Amino acid sequence: MKRVVFLLFAFCMIASSFFACSPYTLISSPTEEHRETRIIHVTAGEVPPSKVLHPLTENELDAIPLASESMSEEALRGIILDFMKLSLTFRWQPTHSFSVTAGTKTEFKKNTVYGGIPYVSAMGNLYKWLPYYDHDTGLLDVAAIGNDPQHVLGNHCASGVHAALSRVSNRLNWYSTAQMFRRNGCIPIGQYEYDEPATDYRSEQIKTTVYTERNGEQTMYRAYALLKPADAVSYYNVNEGHVLLIEECHVTEKDGVIDGNESHVIFDDQTSGTYYAKQEDGTEYQAQNGLRRRISFSKLFEKGYLPWTIPEFAGEDGIESPAAESSLTGDATPEEILSSEIRCNYPVYTVTLSIIDSCGTELYRKEAPLTGTPILREVYSAKGLFSHIFLDKYSDAECRYYLSVRVSTGDVLPVGSGMILPEV
Repeated sequence: MKRVVFLLFAFCMIASSFFACSPYTLISSPTEEHRETRIIHVTAGEVPPSKVLHPLTENELDAIPLASESMSEEALRGIILDFMKLSLTFRWQPTHSFSVTAGTKTEFKKNTVYGGIPYVSAMGNLYKWLPYYDHDTGLLDVAAIGNDPQHVLGNHCASGVHAALSRVSNRLNWYSTAQMFRRNGCIPIGQYEYDEPATDYRSEQIKTTVYTERNGEQTMYRAYALLKPADAVSYYNVNEGHVLLIEECHVTEKDGVIDGNESHVIFDDQTSGTYYAKQEDGTEYQAQNGLRRRISFSKLFEKGYLPWTIPEFAGEDGIESPAAESSLTGDATPEEILSSEIRCNYPVYTVTLSIIDSCGTELYRKEAPLTGTPILREVYSAKGLFSHIFLDKYSDAECRYYLSVRVSTGDVLPVGSGMILPEV
Protein backbone atom coordinates (compact mmCIF):
# COMPACT_ATOMS: atom_id res chain seq x y z
CA MET A 1 0.00 0.00 0.00
CA LYS A 2 2.90 2.35 0.75
CA ARG A 3 4.10 2.03 -2.84
CA VAL A 4 0.62 2.87 -4.17
CA VAL A 5 0.36 5.94 -1.93
CA PHE A 6 3.82 7.09 -3.04
CA LEU A 7 2.92 6.70 -6.71
CA LEU A 8 -0.31 8.64 -6.30
CA PHE A 9 1.59 11.38 -4.51
CA ALA A 10 4.10 11.47 -7.34
CA PHE A 11 1.30 11.74 -9.87
CA CYS A 12 -0.17 14.66 -7.94
CA MET A 13 3.12 16.54 -7.85
CA ILE A 14 3.76 16.04 -11.55
CA ALA A 15 0.28 17.05 -12.58
CA SER A 16 0.19 20.17 -10.41
CA SER A 17 2.96 21.68 -12.52
CA PHE A 18 0.74 21.50 -15.63
CA PHE A 19 -2.69 22.56 -14.39
CA ALA A 20 -3.51 26.25 -13.94
CA CYS A 21 -6.81 25.86 -12.12
CA SER A 22 -5.77 23.77 -9.12
CA PRO A 23 -3.27 21.17 -7.94
CA TYR A 24 -3.90 17.70 -9.38
CA THR A 25 -6.45 15.71 -7.40
CA LEU A 26 -8.36 12.58 -8.23
CA ILE A 27 -12.02 12.94 -7.33
CA SER A 28 -13.04 10.01 -5.19
CA SER A 29 -16.23 9.19 -7.08
CA PRO A 30 -16.41 10.08 -10.81
CA THR A 31 -19.91 10.64 -12.14
CA GLU A 32 -21.56 7.59 -13.67
CA GLU A 33 -21.74 9.45 -16.97
CA HIS A 34 -18.00 8.99 -17.43
CA ARG A 35 -17.46 5.61 -15.82
CA GLU A 36 -17.18 2.36 -17.72
CA THR A 37 -16.80 0.09 -14.71
CA ARG A 38 -18.19 -0.31 -11.20
CA ILE A 39 -21.67 0.71 -12.39
CA ILE A 40 -24.58 -1.58 -11.65
CA HIS A 41 -25.98 -2.08 -15.16
CA VAL A 42 -29.59 -2.88 -14.31
CA THR A 43 -32.83 -0.96 -14.48
CA ALA A 44 -33.80 1.00 -11.37
CA GLY A 45 -35.55 -1.26 -8.90
CA GLU A 46 -33.92 -4.42 -10.28
CA VAL A 47 -30.77 -4.26 -8.17
CA PRO A 48 -31.18 -6.97 -5.52
CA PRO A 49 -30.58 -5.98 -1.91
CA SER A 50 -27.13 -7.24 -1.04
CA LYS A 51 -27.03 -10.22 1.26
CA VAL A 52 -23.24 -10.11 1.64
CA LEU A 53 -22.61 -9.36 5.30
CA HIS A 54 -18.85 -9.05 5.04
CA PRO A 55 -17.81 -7.77 1.57
CA LEU A 56 -14.15 -7.73 0.61
CA THR A 57 -12.84 -4.23 1.33
CA GLU A 58 -9.85 -2.53 -0.25
CA ASN A 59 -8.34 -2.20 3.23
CA GLU A 60 -8.62 -5.96 3.72
CA LEU A 61 -6.84 -6.62 0.45
CA ASP A 62 -4.24 -3.92 1.10
CA ALA A 63 -3.59 -5.43 4.54
CA ILE A 64 -1.65 -8.20 2.79
CA PRO A 65 1.84 -6.66 2.67
CA LEU A 66 3.75 -5.97 -0.54
CA ALA A 67 6.76 -8.27 -0.80
CA SER A 68 10.21 -6.78 -0.33
CA GLU A 69 13.75 -8.12 -0.07
CA SER A 70 13.96 -6.94 3.55
CA MET A 71 11.19 -9.31 4.66
CA SER A 72 11.84 -12.61 6.37
CA GLU A 73 11.11 -15.80 4.46
CA GLU A 74 8.34 -16.55 6.93
CA ALA A 75 6.66 -13.21 6.16
CA LEU A 76 6.94 -13.78 2.41
CA ARG A 77 5.38 -17.21 2.73
CA GLY A 78 2.58 -15.64 4.75
CA ILE A 79 1.81 -13.20 1.92
CA ILE A 80 1.32 -16.11 -0.48
CA LEU A 81 -0.97 -18.07 1.84
CA ASP A 82 -3.02 -15.03 2.83
CA PHE A 83 -3.68 -14.15 -0.81
CA MET A 84 -4.63 -17.72 -1.66
CA LYS A 85 -7.05 -17.94 1.29
CA LEU A 86 -8.67 -14.61 0.44
CA SER A 87 -9.14 -15.72 -3.17
CA LEU A 88 -10.99 -18.83 -1.97
CA THR A 89 -13.16 -17.17 0.67
CA PHE A 90 -14.15 -13.56 -0.15
CA ARG A 91 -17.92 -13.18 -0.48
CA TRP A 92 -19.83 -11.83 -3.43
CA GLN A 93 -23.26 -11.71 -5.01
CA PRO A 94 -23.91 -11.38 -8.77
CA THR A 95 -26.24 -8.68 -10.08
CA HIS A 96 -27.31 -11.12 -12.81
CA SER A 97 -27.30 -14.89 -13.02
CA PHE A 98 -24.47 -16.31 -15.13
CA SER A 99 -22.79 -19.67 -15.70
CA VAL A 100 -19.29 -21.07 -16.18
CA THR A 101 -18.26 -24.33 -17.82
CA ALA A 102 -15.41 -26.50 -16.55
CA GLY A 103 -16.35 -29.95 -17.74
CA THR A 104 -19.85 -29.39 -16.39
CA LYS A 105 -21.92 -26.21 -16.35
CA THR A 106 -22.20 -24.34 -13.05
CA GLU A 107 -24.70 -21.53 -12.58
CA PHE A 108 -24.24 -18.59 -10.24
CA LYS A 109 -27.64 -17.11 -9.45
CA LYS A 110 -28.77 -13.58 -8.68
CA ASN A 111 -29.82 -13.04 -5.04
CA THR A 112 -27.40 -15.78 -3.91
CA VAL A 113 -24.19 -15.21 -1.95
CA TYR A 114 -21.04 -17.05 -2.97
CA GLY A 115 -17.53 -17.33 -1.61
CA GLY A 116 -14.30 -17.50 -3.60
CA ILE A 117 -13.33 -17.44 -7.26
CA PRO A 118 -15.23 -19.96 -9.43
CA TYR A 119 -13.32 -22.92 -10.82
CA VAL A 120 -12.97 -22.83 -14.61
CA SER A 121 -10.17 -23.17 -17.13
CA ALA A 122 -9.14 -19.51 -17.16
CA MET A 123 -6.49 -17.10 -15.86
CA GLY A 124 -8.56 -14.92 -13.53
CA ASN A 125 -7.50 -13.71 -10.11
CA LEU A 126 -8.68 -11.46 -7.32
CA TYR A 127 -7.31 -8.26 -8.85
CA LYS A 128 -9.23 -8.83 -12.08
CA TRP A 129 -12.45 -8.82 -10.01
CA LEU A 130 -11.84 -5.38 -8.58
CA PRO A 131 -13.13 -3.30 -11.54
CA TYR A 132 -16.50 -5.05 -11.22
CA TYR A 133 -16.79 -5.58 -7.46
CA ASP A 134 -18.52 -3.14 -5.10
CA HIS A 135 -16.59 -3.07 -1.81
CA ASP A 136 -19.55 -1.61 0.08
CA THR A 137 -22.13 -4.22 -0.91
CA GLY A 138 -20.19 -7.20 -2.28
CA LEU A 139 -22.18 -6.99 -5.52
CA LEU A 140 -20.45 -8.21 -8.69
CA ASP A 141 -21.46 -6.19 -11.76
CA VAL A 142 -21.81 -9.08 -14.20
CA ALA A 143 -23.20 -6.96 -17.05
CA ALA A 144 -20.13 -4.71 -17.07
CA ILE A 145 -17.83 -7.68 -17.71
CA GLY A 146 -19.26 -8.47 -21.15
CA ASN A 147 -20.26 -11.69 -22.87
CA ASP A 148 -17.57 -13.96 -21.43
CA PRO A 149 -17.37 -13.44 -17.66
CA GLN A 150 -15.81 -16.82 -16.93
CA HIS A 151 -12.52 -15.98 -18.67
CA VAL A 152 -12.20 -12.74 -16.73
CA LEU A 153 -13.31 -14.05 -13.34
CA GLY A 154 -12.59 -17.77 -13.15
CA ASN A 155 -9.37 -19.64 -12.59
CA HIS A 156 -8.17 -23.23 -12.35
CA CYS A 157 -5.75 -24.97 -10.00
CA ALA A 158 -2.61 -23.70 -11.75
CA SER A 159 -3.67 -20.08 -12.24
CA GLY A 160 -4.94 -19.91 -8.65
CA VAL A 161 -1.60 -21.03 -7.23
CA HIS A 162 0.28 -18.93 -9.79
CA ALA A 163 -1.52 -15.77 -8.63
CA ALA A 164 -0.65 -16.52 -5.00
CA LEU A 165 3.03 -17.33 -5.66
CA SER A 166 3.37 -14.34 -7.99
CA ARG A 167 2.77 -12.02 -5.07
CA VAL A 168 6.43 -12.85 -4.33
CA SER A 169 8.01 -14.52 -7.39
CA ASN A 170 8.56 -13.37 -10.96
CA ARG A 171 10.22 -16.58 -12.13
CA LEU A 172 7.10 -18.66 -12.80
CA ASN A 173 7.01 -19.34 -16.53
CA TRP A 174 4.12 -21.79 -16.56
CA TYR A 175 0.36 -21.63 -16.88
CA SER A 176 -0.62 -25.27 -16.26
CA THR A 177 0.60 -28.33 -14.37
CA ALA A 178 2.12 -29.65 -17.60
CA GLN A 179 4.93 -27.04 -17.35
CA MET A 180 5.74 -27.32 -13.64
CA PHE A 181 9.43 -28.21 -13.56
CA ARG A 182 12.77 -26.59 -12.72
CA ARG A 183 13.49 -24.39 -15.72
CA ASN A 184 10.04 -22.82 -15.41
CA GLY A 185 10.57 -21.85 -11.77
CA CYS A 186 9.53 -25.02 -9.87
CA ILE A 187 12.62 -25.96 -7.87
CA PRO A 188 12.53 -29.58 -6.57
CA ILE A 189 12.53 -30.12 -2.81
CA GLY A 190 14.44 -33.11 -1.46
CA GLN A 191 16.67 -35.71 -3.10
CA TYR A 192 14.31 -37.23 -5.66
CA GLU A 193 15.37 -37.39 -9.30
CA TYR A 194 13.32 -36.74 -12.43
CA ASP A 195 13.90 -36.16 -16.13
CA GLU A 196 12.90 -32.68 -17.16
CA PRO A 197 10.91 -32.86 -20.40
CA ALA A 198 12.16 -31.06 -23.49
CA THR A 199 8.82 -29.31 -23.91
CA ASP A 200 6.21 -30.27 -21.31
CA TYR A 201 4.50 -33.28 -19.75
CA ARG A 202 1.42 -32.96 -21.95
CA SER A 203 3.08 -32.90 -25.36
CA GLU A 204 5.46 -35.71 -24.40
CA GLN A 205 2.72 -37.77 -22.74
CA ILE A 206 4.62 -38.13 -19.46
CA LYS A 207 3.12 -39.35 -16.21
CA THR A 208 4.80 -38.02 -13.06
CA THR A 209 4.06 -41.37 -11.39
CA VAL A 210 7.05 -42.62 -13.40
CA TYR A 211 9.27 -40.46 -11.18
CA THR A 212 7.65 -41.24 -7.84
CA GLU A 213 7.82 -44.98 -8.54
CA ARG A 214 11.43 -44.72 -9.75
CA ASN A 215 12.54 -42.92 -6.57
CA GLY A 216 10.52 -45.10 -4.21
CA GLU A 217 8.27 -44.35 -1.26
CA GLN A 218 10.80 -43.37 1.41
CA THR A 219 12.75 -41.03 -0.90
CA MET A 220 9.53 -39.26 -1.85
CA TYR A 221 8.22 -39.27 1.72
CA ARG A 222 11.44 -37.59 2.89
CA ALA A 223 11.00 -34.98 0.17
CA TYR A 224 7.39 -34.37 1.24
CA ALA A 225 8.60 -34.05 4.84
CA LEU A 226 10.64 -30.98 3.85
CA LEU A 227 7.61 -29.05 2.62
CA LYS A 228 7.06 -25.65 4.23
CA PRO A 229 4.06 -23.28 4.11
CA ALA A 230 3.64 -21.83 0.58
CA ASP A 231 5.62 -24.63 -1.09
CA ALA A 232 3.71 -26.74 -3.59
CA VAL A 233 3.21 -30.25 -4.96
CA SER A 234 1.97 -31.05 -8.46
CA TYR A 235 1.36 -34.05 -10.67
CA TYR A 236 0.54 -34.69 -14.31
CA ASN A 237 -1.03 -37.79 -15.80
CA VAL A 238 -1.12 -37.53 -19.63
CA ASN A 239 -4.42 -35.65 -19.88
CA GLU A 240 -4.84 -33.97 -16.50
CA GLY A 241 -2.94 -32.71 -13.48
CA HIS A 242 -3.33 -30.77 -10.27
CA VAL A 243 -1.33 -28.53 -7.92
CA LEU A 244 -1.69 -27.99 -4.18
CA LEU A 245 -0.37 -25.04 -2.14
CA ILE A 246 0.92 -26.32 1.19
CA GLU A 247 -0.17 -24.82 4.51
CA GLU A 248 1.22 -27.36 6.99
CA CYS A 249 3.25 -30.56 6.95
CA HIS A 250 2.96 -33.28 9.63
CA VAL A 251 5.38 -36.20 9.70
CA THR A 252 5.07 -39.47 11.62
CA GLU A 253 8.33 -41.45 11.72
CA LYS A 254 9.37 -44.56 13.62
CA ASP A 255 12.81 -46.20 13.62
CA GLY A 256 13.90 -44.05 10.70
CA VAL A 257 10.91 -44.99 8.54
CA ILE A 258 8.24 -42.42 7.61
CA ASP A 259 4.68 -43.69 7.91
CA GLY A 260 3.04 -42.58 4.66
CA ASN A 261 -0.49 -43.17 5.90
CA GLU A 262 -0.12 -41.17 9.11
CA SER A 263 2.06 -38.38 7.66
CA HIS A 264 0.09 -35.72 5.81
CA VAL A 265 -0.06 -32.15 4.54
CA ILE A 266 -2.76 -29.50 4.92
CA PHE A 267 -3.23 -27.62 1.65
CA ASP A 268 -5.27 -25.04 -0.25
CA ASP A 269 -6.23 -25.52 -3.90
CA GLN A 270 -8.51 -24.13 -6.54
CA THR A 271 -10.88 -26.93 -7.41
CA SER A 272 -14.41 -27.62 -8.56
CA GLY A 273 -17.45 -27.77 -6.32
CA THR A 274 -18.83 -25.71 -3.46
CA TYR A 275 -20.00 -26.31 0.09
CA TYR A 276 -22.41 -24.44 2.35
CA ALA A 277 -20.90 -22.10 4.90
CA LYS A 278 -22.57 -19.61 7.25
CA GLN A 279 -22.33 -15.85 7.50
CA GLU A 280 -22.29 -13.97 10.79
CA ASP A 281 -26.09 -13.93 11.03
CA GLY A 282 -26.38 -17.66 10.34
CA THR A 283 -27.50 -17.32 6.70
CA GLU A 284 -25.90 -19.78 4.32
CA TYR A 285 -23.74 -19.07 1.28
CA GLN A 286 -22.02 -21.30 -1.25
CA ALA A 287 -18.28 -21.29 -0.64
CA GLN A 288 -15.65 -22.54 -3.05
CA ASN A 289 -13.99 -25.85 -2.21
CA GLY A 290 -10.26 -25.99 -1.60
CA LEU A 291 -9.52 -24.47 1.81
CA ARG A 292 -7.42 -26.38 4.36
CA ARG A 293 -7.88 -29.84 2.96
CA ARG A 294 -5.77 -32.85 3.97
CA ILE A 295 -3.93 -35.55 2.02
CA SER A 296 -1.55 -38.29 3.23
CA PHE A 297 1.98 -38.85 1.97
CA SER A 298 0.89 -42.23 0.63
CA LYS A 299 -1.83 -40.60 -1.50
CA LEU A 300 0.62 -37.97 -2.75
CA PHE A 301 2.99 -40.77 -3.77
CA GLU A 302 0.26 -42.83 -5.40
CA LYS A 303 -0.95 -39.89 -7.48
CA GLY A 304 2.56 -38.89 -8.59
CA TYR A 305 2.89 -35.55 -6.79
CA LEU A 306 6.33 -33.92 -7.00
CA PRO A 307 7.26 -31.35 -4.28
CA TRP A 308 8.78 -28.01 -5.24
CA THR A 309 9.31 -24.41 -4.18
CA ILE A 310 9.91 -21.08 -5.91
CA PRO A 311 13.48 -19.90 -6.74
CA GLU A 312 13.24 -17.11 -4.16
CA PHE A 313 12.82 -19.68 -1.35
CA ALA A 314 15.44 -22.04 -2.79
CA GLY A 315 18.17 -19.39 -2.61
CA GLU A 316 18.38 -19.16 -6.40
CA ASP A 317 16.95 -15.66 -6.75
CA GLY A 318 16.17 -12.57 -4.69
CA ILE A 319 12.96 -10.58 -4.41
CA GLU A 320 12.84 -8.11 -7.28
CA SER A 321 11.10 -4.78 -7.01
CA PRO A 322 8.35 -4.50 -9.64
CA ALA A 323 9.07 -2.17 -12.55
CA ALA A 324 7.00 -1.35 -15.61
CA GLU A 325 7.31 0.91 -18.63
CA SER A 326 5.38 1.53 -21.82
CA SER A 327 6.18 2.53 -25.37
CA LEU A 328 4.66 5.96 -24.64
CA THR A 329 7.12 8.79 -24.09
CA GLY A 330 4.76 11.62 -23.08
CA ASP A 331 2.20 13.54 -25.12
CA ALA A 332 0.37 11.15 -27.43
CA THR A 333 -2.57 10.84 -29.80
CA PRO A 334 -5.50 8.54 -28.97
CA GLU A 335 -4.23 5.94 -31.44
CA GLU A 336 -0.75 5.98 -29.90
CA ILE A 337 -2.22 5.50 -26.43
CA LEU A 338 -4.54 2.69 -27.51
CA SER A 339 -1.82 0.82 -29.40
CA SER A 340 0.86 1.23 -26.74
CA GLU A 341 2.83 -1.70 -25.34
CA ILE A 342 3.84 -2.34 -21.73
CA ARG A 343 6.83 -4.22 -20.36
CA CYS A 344 7.00 -5.47 -16.79
CA ASN A 345 9.11 -7.88 -14.76
CA TYR A 346 5.98 -9.31 -13.09
CA PRO A 347 2.65 -10.44 -14.59
CA VAL A 348 0.31 -7.53 -15.42
CA TYR A 349 -3.32 -8.08 -14.39
CA THR A 350 -5.11 -4.82 -15.21
CA VAL A 351 -4.43 -1.59 -17.09
CA THR A 352 -6.07 1.66 -15.95
CA LEU A 353 -6.63 4.72 -18.14
CA SER A 354 -7.59 8.06 -16.57
CA ILE A 355 -8.33 11.35 -18.33
CA ILE A 356 -7.89 14.53 -16.29
CA ASP A 357 -8.93 18.03 -17.37
CA SER A 358 -6.92 21.22 -16.90
CA CYS A 359 -8.53 21.84 -13.50
CA GLY A 360 -7.60 18.42 -12.13
CA THR A 361 -11.04 16.82 -12.47
CA GLU A 362 -11.13 13.20 -13.52
CA LEU A 363 -13.37 13.00 -16.58
CA TYR A 364 -12.94 9.33 -17.38
CA ARG A 365 -11.52 6.24 -15.73
CA LYS A 366 -11.51 2.59 -16.70
CA GLU A 367 -9.59 -0.34 -15.24
CA ALA A 368 -9.41 -3.14 -17.80
CA PRO A 369 -8.33 -6.71 -16.96
CA LEU A 370 -6.00 -8.64 -19.25
CA THR A 371 -6.93 -12.18 -20.22
CA GLY A 372 -5.25 -15.09 -21.98
CA THR A 373 -2.00 -17.03 -21.68
CA PRO A 374 0.83 -17.23 -20.99
CA ILE A 375 0.52 -15.55 -17.60
CA LEU A 376 4.00 -13.98 -17.70
CA ARG A 377 4.64 -12.15 -20.98
CA GLU A 378 7.49 -10.10 -22.38
CA VAL A 379 5.08 -7.49 -23.75
CA TYR A 380 1.51 -6.55 -22.78
CA SER A 381 -0.60 -4.68 -25.31
CA ALA A 382 -3.17 -2.00 -24.48
CA LYS A 383 -4.88 -2.66 -27.80
CA GLY A 384 -8.57 -3.39 -27.44
CA LEU A 385 -8.75 -2.44 -23.76
CA PHE A 386 -10.19 1.05 -24.19
CA SER A 387 -12.43 2.94 -26.58
CA HIS A 388 -11.45 5.69 -29.00
CA ILE A 389 -14.60 7.61 -28.07
CA PHE A 390 -13.42 9.25 -24.87
CA LEU A 391 -9.84 9.88 -25.97
CA ASP A 392 -11.04 11.50 -29.20
CA LYS A 393 -13.57 13.57 -27.25
CA TYR A 394 -10.91 15.11 -25.02
CA SER A 395 -7.97 15.35 -27.44
CA ASP A 396 -8.64 19.06 -28.15
CA ALA A 397 -9.53 20.03 -24.59
CA GLU A 398 -6.10 20.37 -22.96
CA CYS A 399 -6.62 17.10 -21.10
CA ARG A 400 -4.02 14.67 -19.88
CA TYR A 401 -4.05 10.89 -19.88
CA TYR A 402 -2.60 8.68 -17.15
CA LEU A 403 -1.88 5.03 -17.77
CA SER A 404 -1.05 2.64 -14.94
CA VAL A 405 -0.91 -1.12 -14.38
CA ARG A 406 -1.78 -3.41 -11.49
CA VAL A 407 0.81 -6.19 -11.28
CA SER A 408 0.83 -9.54 -9.51
CA THR A 409 2.62 -8.21 -6.42
CA GLY A 410 -0.35 -5.92 -5.74
CA ASP A 411 1.58 -2.82 -6.78
CA VAL A 412 0.05 -0.13 -8.99
CA LEU A 413 2.73 1.29 -11.31
CA PRO A 414 2.49 4.36 -13.60
CA VAL A 415 3.52 3.62 -17.19
CA GLY A 416 2.60 6.76 -19.09
CA SER A 417 1.24 10.29 -18.89
CA GLY A 418 0.99 13.36 -21.06
CA MET A 419 -1.29 15.61 -23.04
CA ILE A 420 -3.82 14.01 -25.37
CA LEU A 421 -2.94 15.25 -28.84
CA PRO A 422 -5.44 15.40 -31.72
CA GLU A 423 -4.88 12.93 -34.53
CA VAL A 424 -3.03 14.47 -37.47
